[in-house]
Amino acid sequence: MVKRIINIDDVDFDNVTRGEIYAWSRKKITANLDSEKLGASMYEISPGKRAFMYHYHYANEELFYVL
Repeated sequence: MVKRIINIDDVDFDNVTRGEIYAWSRKKITANLDSEKLGASMYEISPGKRAFMYHYHYANEELFYVL
């Protein structure tokens, strides 16, 4: 059976710290779904920190929904 629905509260955060500037928590939303081409994650950025250094992609797009 293909799993197509999840509750975001059932997905655990992965906590990542890289040096003194970068720190975030991420929920890999589509990791437990049977998706092949769609990826989605929810990030929480700690106050005063950054998620990623400047970068770009050739093969995909990004969408940011800021709350």
